Amino acid sequence: MSQAAPSVYTTTATPVDPTPSGTIPNCGYYYAVQPGDYCNLISLNFSITFNQLVDMNPQLNSNCSNLLAGTLRMTDGNTN
Repeated sequence: MSQAAPSVYTTTATPVDPTPSGTIPNCGYYYAVQPGDYCNLISLNFSITFNQLVDMNPQLNSNCSNLLAGTLRMTDGNTN
């Protein structure tokens, strides 16, 4: 039995809240940003790189200063 590669989405998650414009389609997992979160922390928690997070959320600026609590961000869904 083969398994899907971790970077390939096999299903599309349905967000419970509005998502920021620019979020890529066919998201596999949405994460609600919490107070105190920052991009590198989210990346570490989901075992992805900062660049992968930005690629999945093109509305984030290059230094991630526009990450706001309460917004939904797409991640790969893998948690530690």
